[in-house]
Amino acid sequence: MAFFSTDKFVSNVVAITVAVIIFAMVAVPIIASAASSEAIAENEQLQMILNVIPIFIVIGILLACIYMFLNKNTE
Repeated sequence: MAFFSTDKFVSNVVAITVAVIIFAMVAVPIIASAASSEAIAENEQLQMILNVIPIFIVIGILLACIYMFLNKNTE
């Protein structure tokens, strides 16, 4: 029974890389532009929520990474 598969490792690393690139190139600019708009600048609660969203996205990416590397299913 093989516990380590290089194919699975490479596909996991590619998936993580794509997730980080999408987060950095798409999610962060969209959230930053939304947070800096004039209508939202007046509402402090909405501003705080928009500032916390990237943290939740990063936590989601980290949980996905942990799940991918600890998943023992050999297919």
